[in-house]
Amino acid sequence: MQSFSRIFDDNSVSPIYFVVPGFLGNYSEGFIGRLYAFLLENNFSVRGVTFRGHENDETELANLFEMVARVSSEYLLLRKKYPERKIIILAHSQGCAVALKASGSFDEKTSFILFAPVVYPDRILLSRVKADDLRLIESGASVNCKISKTKSRTINLDWVLSYRNFALEGMLPNVRQKCLIVRPADDWIDKENVDVLCRKLPHGAYLEMPGDHIFAEPERAFENLAKKLFL
Repeated sequence: MQSFSRIFDDNSVSPIYFVVPGFLGNYSEGFIGRLYAFLLENNFSVRGVTFRGHENDETELANLFEMVARVSSEYLLLRKKYPERKIIILAHSQGCAVALKASGSFDEKTSFILFAPVVYPDRILLSRVKADDLRLIESGASVNCKISKTKSRTINLDWVLSYRNFALEGMLPNVRQKCLIVRPADDWIDKENVDVLCRKLPHGAYLEMPGDHIFAEPERAFENLAKKLFL
């Protein structure tokens, strides 16, 4: 693993930050909402990708492979417009898995900061689908399921199969870009997700900071993180 201090050592050109939210993440709440607002308030160049079904007024969720395709296409448009700028992918939770899966579309002027990363989204999300609902989905139905503590969305068989067939771990040694892995010390995500990144990413560095999964607790966890990484 490389040291944290050297992973983003080329400051000759200001970067564009490309934000990839986590599961049901958007830009009005949670960690990604705070991060996006912070970057704008501090006059950083920032772009954010959005996924179908993540807003509160939307119903049917995009599957994982749709999300990967969305990240790839938005990145390539950005790269075409700014061929010489450094791009830093800022991904959170499930968004880390999606962004890494899309990394074959990224060039070597691109790097990652992975916040509270998830490598095995199937282990988290599929367990939230009730057995009765899963049987209906496997018969071809689209079913509205409660897939977080407070939110329900409509999912179908394509969505379920995308989680069953995602298989990120095997491609990690092929990721060419530099990656900073940021783990909150009190993350509820199993540390195995971070450990496999540390073992298998060829150009990775590791940073642990105080915080829960969204860096809301303890007090000033987000502010301390943002100051360390961006200011």
